[in-house]
Amino acid sequence: MLIGVDQESNTSIHSCEEIAEVPYHLQEEITEAYVIGYKGERIVIRNRLHNWNKPPTDFNKLDWIFYEKGIMRIGKIGNSIIRLIEADKMFEITVELLRRQPYFLVKNSG
Repeated sequence: MLIGVDQESNTSIHSCEEIAEVPYHLQEEITEAYVIGYKGERIVIRNRLHNWNKPPTDFNKLDWIFYEKGIMRIGKIGNSIIRLIEADKMFEITVELLRRQPYFLVKNSG
C-alpha cells in the first residue's frame, strides 16, 4: 500500500530490478562483509551494492500498467491518494516486463 506517494516511493520495484537482472541497477564489484554467527563463527557475506551512478529511473511508468492489469486500486483517505497493489502480481508483471525490456524503467528509454 502506498499512502500519499506514487510509484517512485515503491522500493519493492528495486527487488524486481534485481530479480530481472537489469544491467544498470547493481555495481559490478562484489563487496564482502563479515558477521559473527550465534556460535561465534565468522560468516562471509558477499553482495553487490546498488549502483548510485545509474541512469535516472521512472517507476511511475508502471502506475498505469498496474491499474490496467487490475492489480492496483486507487482511493483516498483524507487528502491522501492510496494505491493498494497486489504485491505478488506486481512482482510477476514487473519482472517479466524488465526481462523483456531491461531499460523500461530508465527515464527517456521509450
